[in-house]
Amino acid sequence: MKKKMAAVFLAGILTSSFLLTGCGNSTADNSSDSSSSSASSASASGDLLEQIQSKGEIVVAMEGTWAPWTYHDEDDNLVGYDVEVAQQIAEKLGVKATFVEGEWDGLLAGIDSGRYDIMVNGVDITEERAEKYSFSDPYAYNRTAVIVNSANDEIQSMEDLDGKSTANTISSTYAEVAEKYGAAVTGVDDLEQTFELLLSGRIDATLNAEVTYYDYMKAHPDAEVLAHPECPQAVLELADYIGSTTGIINYAGETDAQEMIICTESGVLYELEKRYPEKKFYFTETLPVCRNMKKVTLEKILHVLKTGENEVFVDDVNIGRMTTNLGGKLVLSVELGSAQKHVKVVRV
Repeated sequence: MKKKMAAVFLAGILTSSFLLTGCGNSTADNSSDSSSSSASSASASGDLLEQIQSKGEIVVAMEGTWAPWTYHDEDDNLVGYDVEVAQQIAEKLGVKATFVEGEWDGLLAGIDSGRYDIMVNGVDITEERAEKYSFSDPYAYNRTAVIVNSANDEIQSMEDLDGKSTANTISSTYAEVAEKYGAAVTGVDDLEQTFELLLSGRIDATLNAEVTYYDYMKAHPDAEVLAHPECPQAVLELADYIGSTTGIINYAGETDAQEMIICTESGVLYELEKRYPEKKFYFTETLPVCRNMKKVTLEKILHVLKTGENEVFVDDVNIGRMTTNLGGKLVLSVELGSAQKHVKVVRV
C-alpha cells in the first residue's frame, strides 16, 4: 500500500508545546514541580493536589486516538508518550493513574466540571487557555506540519491555505492556526477521520504534529490493504485488493505479503488466522462490526432448526438467489405454494 500523503514542514512558523493541564483559577503556574504545575490552584472544593493524594488516584484525560502520543496498540492497550508521562506523574505522587478517553472538546469540558484531574494530551499554551487553566512546564516540543495529498502541488506554505479546506478537531490549536491563515476548517472527532477526508479529496490539507505524520506513514508500510467493495471510496482507492469476504480470505493466501490490513467485518479474522497462522492481519482503529450479522447467533440458529419457528417467505427471484448463494453450504427444502414460497433449512 502506498500512502498518498506528503507533508510541507514549516520550521519556525509554529512550535507546539505539549503540556499537562489542570483546572486552575486564573493564571498559569509554570513551576518545575509536575505535581503542582499540572493541576495547581485551589478549587471550590479544596486543594486539588490534596484531593488526589487523599483518594489515592489521579484521573487523567486523553483522546486515545492520537499516535504516537496516546493510542491503542494491537492488543488494545492504551499506550503512548503521554500515557508514560501521566504514569510517571502518578508514580511520583504515589497514587494510581486512571485514564479516561474522549473527544478533545469533551476532555476540556471534563476538566472544567472537575470530572478529570489533569489532561495529558499535547495541549498547547494559548493566551485564552492560560487565563482559564494552570499549565506545567512543557515536557515535549514538536513542529507543526501541513499535510496534503501527494498529488497536491498548490500548497507550499501557510499562506497557500487561504481559501482552501482543512480538517481538525474543533477548538484545537491546529484548527485555530488554519483559520488564521484563511482556511475553512471542517470539525472531526479524531485523526483517522481527518486522514480519510484528506485521502478522499474532500479537504485540501490538514495541520498536525510532524511526529504524528511520520508515525502514520511508517505504520505497517509493507502491508497490503484488502477491502470489501462496500467500504468508503477513500478506502477502496488505497486498496491492493477489492472483493467479497471469501475473496479476501483466498487472496490473503495467494499474495506474498506477510502483513495485511483487513477492511471488512471483523469476524473474518478467525478464518484468516486459522488458514494463515504465519501471516499478520490488522484492522482499522475503529473495528468494523456488522451489527445485523451479530444478531445471528448459534443459539438462534439451533432454535430455528429445532422448532421450525421464524419461517422465511420469499418470491421466485430470491429463491433462485438464495440457492445460488448458499449452494454447498446449506441443504434447502423448498415447498412451492400458490401464494408464497416456503423455505426451510433442514440440514447444515
